[in-house]
Amino acid sequence: MNTAYLTKSPSKSLTGLRIFTVLSFLASGFLGTVCHFAYDYFGKNVMLAPFVPVNESTWEHLKLLFFPVLICLIMGIFLGFCQSPSTHPSDRSRHSFAACYLDGAAFGLIGGMLSIVVLFYTINGFLGFNIDWINIAIFYISTAYAYYTFYRYASKPYYNTFSYNEKNAATPLWVPITVITVTAVLFAVFTFYTPKIGLFRDPQTGSYGLTNGLLHM
Repeated sequence: MNTAYLTKSPSKSLTGLRIFTVLSFLASGFLGTVCHFAYDYFGKNVMLAPFVPVNESTWEHLKLLFFPVLICLIMGIFLGFCQSPSTHPSDRSRHSFAACYLDGAAFGLIGGMLSIVVLFYTINGFLGFNIDWINIAIFYISTAYAYYTFYRYASKPYYNTFSYNEKNAATPLWVPITVITVTAVLFAVFTFYTPKIGLFRDPQTGSYGLTNGLLHM
């Protein structure tokens, strides 16, 4: 491992990243649990609807992972975890750390949400019915997977395994930012203008999107 370009201990920086990842997982689990009840608790406030589940559909429950994890990873940016630990980093080093952090955020969020969908439909399809504790376990397993994926990408520059050759060049920063932004916008749009497919259907009421029917297509 070539760490000559670092002026701080990479193990110390990695330790900080590991602690941040674990604490963020715990915080996301707590926030996701709270968000599950937020819409009803605050009187079905339409301002909260784009960010918290408004019914029991699989799509709406993806918000429990997406927004808490996104909040924690944005906090990580302000805490400096997307920056090179070098005192005088090169432009290449700065871009590497930022790109890997944002790639990890994007892949982690998408991977975690896909994990919820795959596990939910596979397990409940096999059983033929829902069990609450299994659904809760799916949420935490998927959140853990999201952070595992994030850490695998965000930690790459510390090990100097990030290649700058054309095949594995650093991702332009706008790519993961666009993926995350578009996903957030889709949550907002589909809350009010909901596709009439199974992923968006509340299995308890048969409704789509907002439970009061506001702005349904």
